[in-house]
Order: sequence, then C-alpha cells, then structure tokens
Amino acid sequence: MIKILKSVLTIFICFFIIQTALGHKTGSTPESNQGNKDSTAKILAGTSSRSNTTNSGATLDSAMVWGQNGDDAKKMIVENHNHYIKYGSSFISGCILILLIWFLKSRIQQREKRRQRQSNIGSDSNSRLRDEQMQSKMNGLKREKQEMQIRIDKLEDIKQKSIVTIDELNGKIDDLQAAQYVASEPAAISESEPLQNSSKYLYFPSPLSDGSFRKIDGKPQFLEGASIYRFSLISDTEAKFEFCDESSSVSMALNNRSDLILSVAEEMEGASAGAKKILTYKGMPGEALLEDNRWIVIHKAQIKYV
Repeated sequence: MIKILKSVLTIFICFFIIQTALGHKTGSTPESNQGNKDSTAKILAGTSSRSNTTNSGATLDSAMVWGQNGDDAKKMIVENHNHYIKYGSSFISGCILILLIWFLKSRIQQREKRRQRQSNIGSDSNSRLRDEQMQSKMNGLKREKQEMQIRIDKLEDIKQKSIVTIDELNGKIDDLQAAQYVASEPAAISESEPLQNSSKYLYFPSPLSDGSFRKIDGKPQFLEGASIYRFSLISDTEAKFEFCDESSSVSMALNNRSDLILSVAEEMEGASAGAKKILTYKGMPGEALLEDNRWIVIHKAQIKYV
C-alpha cells in the first residue's frame, strides 16, 4: 500500500513538473488560460445575441462582424484544445518517466541480487572445497594409522618369534657349556657335587618372566657364569631350592636383583649393596613343583645378605 501511494505521488509530482516546464516554454500561464476562456465565453455570448437580433434584414457589416468573431472563437477553441493535449502529454510523459525509473531500479536490484547470489555460491564453493580438503586429509591420516598398526603387528610377531628363538638358543648354549665342562673336568664335578641323603641336585640359570624355571634348563652340575640356583630334588616333581654361594652366581643375581632375586625370594636380613653371598635365612629354602615341563615356585626362599 505504501509503495502504491509513493508511486501515485511520484506520478503527480512529475506531471506538474512537466506541465510547468511546458507552460514556461509556450509562454502560457494559468492566468492567461483563464483570460482566454473568458474571451471565448464573451465571443460566444456576443455571437448568440447577434444571432437572436439578426434576421432576414441583417446588413453586410453585421455579417462581417460575425465572421470576425467566429474566427476568434475558433482560434480560442483550438488553443484550449491544444492546452488539454499538453496536459495529456504531460501525464503520459510522467507515466513513462515513472516506468523508466521503475525499470532502472528493478535492473539495479536484479544486478545486486545476482551479485549476492554469485557471492553466496562462491562462499559455498569455498566452504565445500575446504570440507573436501579436510576430509581428504583425515582419510589420509586414517590410512597412515592403519598402515602403522599393520607394521606394529608385524613387529610384535617378529618380537615374539625372536624371544622364542633366543630362549631356544640359550638352552642350546647351556647344553654346549655343560657338555664342555663335563668333558674337561669330570672328576672335579663328581667331587664338587656329592649326594646328600640320596637326593639329587639340579642347577638352573635365570628364571622366566613369571618366576618359573624350565625343566630343560636344569643341569646336573654347576656351570661357572651360568648357574644361579641349586634345586634339591625331593621327588621327580618336588624340589627345594636356594641360591648358589659361588661369587659368580652372587654377582649375576645382584646385577639383576628384581628379576633374579625378588621374583623367587624374600629378603629378610642384610643389604644387597656390597653383599658377597646370598644365604638361606633360618633354614627356609624355596619350594617348587614340576608341572608341564616347568618348575613352579609355590613358596619363595627366605634369604639374607652377608
């Protein structure tokens, strides 16, 4: 509604502006137009009165006057007609001007809308491009993570196989060392390991990570630099154990105290720093049972350092 009122008001303003311009151009004013109207009215009135008084006996002079007045009347009618034509043309010109203004305004608005739409499309395209780039980077990182996980799994398999291989090699090394020791000093071995109360002895190196001993690692003789524990066999499946008192055994145990001592023994007296021997505390050796080719520690040995 407000837009319609503005449009109508604009039309009237343009109409009066154009009418004023045309009036100044032709030299006519509202006062002169009014005078022309009054003159026309007087001429028509005089013509009417003369027509009523003139009859068949009119003279030649009255006819001449009548002809002159008729020409003036025609001239005034033509001028008034032209004046109305000017009003009409002014109105039409105002309407054309308004339509032209509306057309230009609509074109400008369409350009602005098109520019805004292109700007929005550009921003949407940039946003989609950024999203696609981020998604591509995330997918790449996920693929790298999967590849790294596959490599880690392969390395873990290789590590487990290496551990098994190392244990087997250690067992073979111990066997070779034992065979070499027996071949070089058979008499000394017999003298250093007398049987007590018909029991047998087995000498073991370091235990496994869970504190148990492999059956295959038990040797019937002491090996310098390898043997750390001495098992006294009570039966085929029961044994008591204690630390060997040789200096090489004590040195190896103290160098890896957490794995070689605390995993199978409880410290009761003395300090490990600077100790020369590891002795059984109050006659309380450790106890182990043979299960599935492994000696399982059921009671830890109680020890003291001297």
